[in-house]
Amino acid sequence: MHLHELFEMRILFGLSGGQVDYCKIEHIHLTPPQILHKGLNDCDLSRHLTLRLSANEIYYIRGNNNVISIS
Repeated sequence: MHLHELFEMRILFGLSGGQVDYCKIEHIHLTPPQILHKGLNDCDLSRHLTLRLSANEIYYIRGNNNVISIS
């Protein structure tokens, strides 16, 4: 479980032939700040894209790695 400090938009991509298909969006979930919820399981980590949004920045996060901050 984790508590959000920012808005978070999570996009979960579908599978095609056992591979992640970035053209198939399986689920889009928007979580507002101050909401407590469960994280993704290990299987879903490999096929999701997360955007965390603040008033001045967008934080792009893919899985558990590769954090990019855009002002």
